[in-house]
Amino acid sequence: GQRWCEIARPQIHGHDFRCTAIIPCPHEPGNFRYASGSEEKMIRVLEAPQAFVDTLALAKTQSPQPFGTSQGYERALGAAVGALGLSNKAVFAEHAGQPNAGIGSGLEGGNYAEGPDLAPNAAPGAAAGPPLEEHLASNTLWPEIIKLYGHGSDLFALSAHPDGTLLASTCKAQIVPQAAIWLWDTSTWQPLGKPLEAHGLTVTQLAFSPDGQHLLSASRDRTFALWARCTNAQPGDAQYDLLGKVKAHARIIWTISWAPDGRHFATGSRDGTVKVWQLPTTGPPSKPLQTISSFGKAASVTALAFTPAPAAATATGAGSPAAQPQPATCLAVGLEDGSISLCSMRENQPLLASCGDDHTVRIFSVHL
Repeated sequence: GQRWCEIARPQIHGHDFRCTAIIPCPHEPGNFRYASGSEEKMIRVLEAPQAFVDTLALAKTQSPQPFGTSQGYERALGAAVGALGLSNKAVFAEHAGQPNAGIGSGLEGGNYAEGPDLAPNAAPGAAAGPPLEEHLASNTLWPEIIKLYGHGSDLFALSAHPDGTLLASTCKAQIVPQAAIWLWDTSTWQPLGKPLEAHGLTVTQLAFSPDGQHLLSASRDRTFALWARCTNAQPGDAQYDLLGKVKAHARIIWTISWAPDGRHFATGSRDGTVKVWQLPTTGPPSKPLQTISSFGKAASVTALAFTPAPAAATATGAGSPAAQPQPATCLAVGLEDGSISLCSMRENQPLLASCGDDHTVRIFSVHL
């Protein structure tokens, strides 16, 4: 079977992490970025250093590549955190292992906003096998490339557009302006247009659809909002317009997830219910969105994730052509008590099957 191992600890923070988002880099093969938010008002964006890229290549039995560049500047070898610091400072190859690693690069910190700085004895490097604890703890950090400021409260949710061009963010909120969704252009790291306003309390989760044409937001105000990409948006505009807002649950909506087909999504709430919704086939909704399936759980639903599920071929009699497997989608449901249940849906069969720790298998009829 497959074997999994930890190969890096990109960030060690002094505050609890609240949210992260992987930022795709389709035009920069071999580059990896992510954004993180915690109990502070800024977003930190980090980029994979050369040591991680090499470690990943070795893990895939490939040869490490020569030192590369990212957006035209030299890629850092790794990163280190100074004493009492929270920011990961870039460390470059020529200074690795020195008491003041990174100083004197002559590249203004290599164009990394948070480096160079004092980083005692930082010695990042590639690992040929599963890294040991000592290596993970001190030599696998990623350097910060920028901090994004604008929110007036602690960060709460992040989501990146599938093509990596946009980053959406929200913070803790008690009023409408604070609950607005900020969109950031990842090429300039500047906010786009006016923040998107629809909710009155904290937006708990954000999710772009697989094709990037829709943005979904869920909130403590028990509603979700559906946004559609503007076809006539001008450069610098917010890019998305509100399609509709639905009061979907009796308690806080903690989680949302898009199905791989981009036509269905699920919402999960503190009220212990999961609801599945369907987008109209063409054009904007002519009426409020309606749920197509709903089922309850024994505890608060805190996490949802769709994934394509392989479907087994149907057995047939002798001489009969083999039946084609029907496409299936699996929905993982995470509960506040730590348990996870799996539900399977099929496009051409109006049935939903779920199983849980209550020792039951339940089959629901789904009317699409």
